[in-house]
Amino acid sequence: MNKKLLHNKTTSLNASTNTNIPTAALQAILSVLKQEGGYVNNPTDNGGETNFGIAKRWYPHLDIKNLTREQAADIYYWDYWCKNKCHLMPPAIATMVFDTAVNQGGSFARKTLQMLVGVSQDGIIGNQTIAATTLTNSNLLLIDYSKCRAQRYSELVEKDTSQIVFLIGWLNRTFNVLIECQLLLAKDTKHA
Repeated sequence: MNKKLLHNKTTSLNASTNTNIPTAALQAILSVLKQEGGYVNNPTDNGGETNFGIAKRWYPHLDIKNLTREQAADIYYWDYWCKNKCHLMPPAIATMVFDTAVNQGGSFARKTLQMLVGVSQDGIIGNQTIAATTLTNSNLLLIDYSKCRAQRYSELVEKDTSQIVFLIGWLNRTFNVLIECQLLLAKDTKHA
């Protein structure tokens, strides 16, 4: 996985202050930071050493133990929000795709979206995927997407039973994100 070095942007993680990260992305990032927590080095976790959900496995050049929330937010914005083209999606769908990319991988996040909106599953979010996403019933898409996430977690545990200790947390996360996305969707519908 090709990961960028940290950008030199400074990011305040207070949603009410001026920031270089757009509001929809910042809300999604704050949600992920809350779910991920701080520094963890659980020997049973295949992700290994992490801080704010950023894993040493994927960022070997970083001092994970001393990673700041601001640095983590920067990584999430550039390597997960922008890379997965979330800025081109409706906020509720973008939040679901973003969280999935963070917790289950970008390729799975993108290909799941493509499968559910009925376009070629090449893992590249382009005009066709974005157009199909905007034409799909967002609430049904979010529900079906969540089902795919839950199924993927189940398959992971079947392949490696040591990961069962994380299953309840993963499923809770999936359904908490679904609720968050449905609230975003309701808010967008109310303002339309």
